[in-house]
Amino acid sequence: MRLTDPAGREAVIACGAALFNVRMAVGQLGFRPVVDLLPKPGNAAFLAHVGYGAHAQARAERPCWPVRCPSATPPN
Repeated sequence: MRLTDPAGREAVIACGAALFNVRMAVGQLGFRPVVDLLPKPGNAAFLAHVGYGAHAQARAERPCWPVRCPSATPPN
């Protein structure tokens, strides 16, 4: 990927998308995802650590996406 993505920007974006999916999956399993971004600042290859937090009772009305602002609406 050095020819098509020499700075590694697209790879970092892809890792962010994968991190989002892991967070959603952990939440759907009934746990609170615990994410530590850039746990080793000197190591650019280690962008995040994801773990399981406290168990959260799954509820049907709980959204499966994070709400980032009060005006956010779920997709139709």
